[in-house]
Amino acid sequence: MNVGRQITLRMGADEVQDMDSYLSEHPEIGSQSMFIRNAVREYINRDADVAVSESDGILVRFTEAEMMAIDAVVKSGDAFDAADFIRLKIREFLRPQNTDQKVAHDAYRLATSELVTK
Repeated sequence: MNVGRQITLRMGADEVQDMDSYLSEHPEIGSQSMFIRNAVREYINRDADVAVSESDGILVRFTEAEMMAIDAVVKSGDAFDAADFIRLKIREFLRPQNTDQKVAHDAYRLATSELVTK
């Protein structure tokens, strides 16, 4: 059984107020403790190669040949790492180059504008 440890965290009044304001707008998060646990998990996993959960991203499995090809692109300097390469390709796809891609591009633009305004 995994027993949690208790820690003491000191935060400035402004940070606590910002957290409480955020929690009031996002009651689905729950308590301050849940907010801090989630923040710690996000911080630790932000550079992870795999998604932590379905809501945090997508886990994609590639064949060995596909991984070799991606590694070659990275070694050539055209991408920082495999995740960067995949993000670049998705962004290229989401730029409307024809009518079929316009719907995806519009959805992407709307989602990113909503994130910026939060």
